[in-house]
Amino acid sequence: LVGPEAKEAIAAGTTFTGKVVPLLMSPDSPPGVVDLGWALAASLTVVKSVKYEVWDSGADLFEHALERLGTERPVSHVLRHVIQVVANLQELPSIREWFLKHGAAEILDSIITEEGQDCMVVKLATTTAELLRYRP
Repeated sequence: LVGPEAKEAIAAGTTFTGKVVPLLMSPDSPPGVVDLGWALAASLTVVKSVKYEVWDSGADLFEHALERLGTERPVSHVLRHVIQVVANLQELPSIREWFLKHGAAEILDSIITEEGQDCMVVKLATTTAELLRYRP
C-alpha cells in the first residue's frame, strides 16, 4: 500500500481491518509481509478513525498483538512496531481497558526486564506500560 496502490485503496474505500490486518494475521503470509503489515499498522493506528475501526471489528487484532508480545515474540524491529500498535490503540479508553484486563502491561514489563533486549524496545515498552496504567 504505497504510492498508487495506497491511493487506489483509499479511493476504493478499503479499510484498515480489511486490507492491513490480514497481512499481519494470516498464517499464509510470508515473514516479510507480516513485518510490513506491522509497520503499516504502527503508522496507521495513530489515526482516530482507524482506532475505532479496530475496536468495532472485534478483539482479533488485540489478541494477536498480545500473542506477538508474549509467546510468539518477533525480532526487535518488528517488536517495536507491535508495541507501537498497542501504544497507539490504547489511546481509546475501551481498548486500554481491554489490554489491561488481558495482561498487556505485565507482558510489557517482562519485555523490559529481558536480558539483552534492544534499548529502543525497552524504552517503547516502558512508555507503553506507563500509558496503559495511567489514570487521568
